[in-house]
Amino acid sequence: MTDRFSVAIAVGDELLRGHTQDSNTHWLAQRLYALGFPLRRAHMISDIQDEIVTMVRSEVASGASAVLCCGGLGPTPDDRTLAALAVALDRPLTLDEAARQHVQDRIDWLHDNGRIPSNEMREANRRMAEIPAGAIVLNNSTGMAPGLAVPIGTPGEAEPRHLFVLPGVPRELKTIFDEEIAPRYLFDGSAHTTEEVHFPRAVEAEFWDLLSRVEREFPDVSVGSYPQPNRGHLIIRLAGADPVEVARAAEIVRAAAPAQARPRD
Repeated sequence: MTDRFSVAIAVGDELLRGHTQDSNTHWLAQRLYALGFPLRRAHMISDIQDEIVTMVRSEVASGASAVLCCGGLGPTPDDRTLAALAVALDRPLTLDEAARQHVQDRIDWLHDNGRIPSNEMREANRRMAEIPAGAIVLNNSTGMAPGLAVPIGTPGEAEPRHLFVLPGVPRELKTIFDEEIAPRYLFDGSAHTTEEVHFPRAVEAEFWDLLSRVEREFPDVSVGSYPQPNRGHLIIRLAGADPVEVARAAEIVRAAAPAQARPRD
């Protein structure tokens, strides 16, 4: 099995200026880890086409199983993600009929509910249905901007890889991920196991030798130390794809911890 990992790219000036908190990446990290496609890198970039192009090209070439690009799919001039993806992937933008119909259905709904005066589709809305050639439209059951799945694998690769394009609105992003991406594209991952060992009284630096040993003996187990100074508390967190290896590593931490630290689970 190839090394499965994911990369997230959050697009939006509002994120970089501190106007909006990037809760999407945090949520995706949890879901991807649980599905067996752990997040290895996360980027936050501006609504500048060249920056989107550079980042997408770099991560598509990185070998990631899944690249998730979030934000910039709306109907305003600062929404530049689709145009940037066309350049990054060297694929022309084409009007997708299914996407166009979805956008029209949402416009009709807004009009029927008195939210907008007319159900005529404007050019700004039509742009939301212009997608890079070869992209697969993912249904957005709670919003207007369709999601996309773009195959990015190369001939000879053992497993398919995809670039997933998601709206930045958290509710819409979560819906598309759970209804479309997880069951259709990320269903065969091996969920990782995480085990924690808690020390109510511990000094982090005293665990250097022990944690170095664990890393040497269990190279496939990730080992992290997370102090909580206000509580005088230390958490050693171990994670990996093999639950037996994780459990063995955790037992060594419990057994060989510094004498003055008393572990509890």
